[in-house]
Amino acid sequence: MRKLSLLFIAVVLLSQNLLATVDTDYPERNTINPPYAIMRGIVNLCTFWVEYPRCLVYDYDRMSPMGVFIFPFTGTFYGLARVFLSAGDLVLLGFTGPNGYSEDFIREYVWQMPWNAYKGTSEVKTVENAEEPVDFDKLEKVNINSLL
Repeated sequence: MRKLSLLFIAVVLLSQNLLATVDTDYPERNTINPPYAIMRGIVNLCTFWVEYPRCLVYDYDRMSPMGVFIFPFTGTFYGLARVFLSAGDLVLLGFTGPNGYSEDFIREYVWQMPWNAYKGTSEVKTVENAEEPVDFDKLEKVNINSLL
């Protein structure tokens, strides 16, 4: 067990040194960046369990009170998906790229996932410069044959 913990500490320290050489901005979506992917895998392995409280909050907001019964399944699904994707990042030494992650399904980190089902829906959008409705009774009749 001691050797395993020393190996884990060595991998974390090596990954931090590799990450220090990478630009601080997020890499582009279509490029392969091994240090970034390795750190993403380590972070996701450490935070996959946060999917359970996230799914509890999100599912309860979306379909209360049924969300209390649904969240264990969605939490398990998203947690396992995050574990498998991060294990792939680590096993393939970061040469996975962003292929497993998407904005619609599972994002790269758990804090980027939606936590509130109704976020942004409470704002009322007003349309400025709206046109007045057309009164079809006041329009002129046009002979279609004259247009041809």
